[in-house]
Amino acid sequence: MLAVATLRLGRRASRATLLTGSFLSTPIPTCDAIVATYALHHIKSVRAKQAFYRRCFRALRPGGVLVSGDCAPASTDHGFVQELDAWIAHMAPTCGGRSGARRVYESWGDEDTYLPLAVEQRLLGRAGFNVEVPWRRSPFAVMVGVKPDATRRRRRQH
Repeated sequence: MLAVATLRLGRRASRATLLTGSFLSTPIPTCDAIVATYALHHIKSVRAKQAFYRRCFRALRPGGVLVSGDCAPASTDHGFVQELDAWIAHMAPTCGGRSGARRVYESWGDEDTYLPLAVEQRLLGRAGFNVEVPWRRSPFAVMVGVKPDATRRRRRQH
């Protein structure tokens, strides 16, 4: 994935720092943006994810963004069941049908933790971010946490 990212960045690749390591322990350098796609669901607990979001907030410069595209299902049981059914239907053609898709989904249970979108938003907010969800197609969402820029905010108030 890092090789693909480097290719896609092209001549701008020298402006990016691409890291490999554990979400829980790899130091995050001071930066303007942190991007994770279909990755943060591997953080196993709410507490660990909160700690990660706080580390991201500290690493970002004012005005910086944390962008995460991931599975963030509905908060209600009914909504979750509907979204899971749609996800299973989507996977069915490549998994030998609905039962195969369900087996694949269930096999991820030991490594994946899908927090509802409302929980993700709350954790980002508690870490200090202003939270936006610019795209959602159940059960997936793009979540953006923006670190407030105190200087910009003070200018707007005057």
